[in-house]
Amino acid sequence: ATFNLATSVNLGSVNVSGVEIAVQHTFDYLPSVLRHFGFTASITLPSTNREFDRSSFNNGGAMPGLSNSYFVAGFYDDGRFEARVNWARRDTYFNRLVTGTEPEFVLGSSQWDARAGFNLTPKIQLFADAFNFTNTPYRTVGRYTNQFITYQETGARYDAGVRFKF
Repeated sequence: ATFNLATSVNLGSVNVSGVEIAVQHTFDYLPSVLRHFGFTASITLPSTNREFDRSSFNNGGAMPGLSNSYFVAGFYDDGRFEARVNWARRDTYFNRLVTGTEPEFVLGSSQWDARAGFNLTPKIQLFADAFNFTNTPYRTVGRYTNQFITYQETGARYDAGVRFKF
């Protein structure tokens, strides 16, 4: 009988470097209701000495999960009412080796989320959240982008409720 056996193997030494830049700003110097607005933004740009080379079949030590990512959010918070809308983007990245030398990549995607909350008292808040409200799908491909592996539409998720502080 012939058996195929798959085991995990440590990659050995991998160098990961990069840069992350983040900024947050509130407009508290503006008059009236405008002083409660603000924004936050960030960008992350990682790199490694073990990137996956699509033209090679010798990628056993490629570092999975690294990609550029971007985030922007606008918010309002006056102490009683708070709201935010944010956008997040992640570029395509190598996820894993599916069978020996064949890779799986997660395609880049963007997602929109939103949140609102109203403080009834200092210890009780009503809230509503919307995650992925544009229904961005999760997609994976093989070595080439026309080799579809996975396409999942999980849909938007909405939550609402009451939060209590004890």
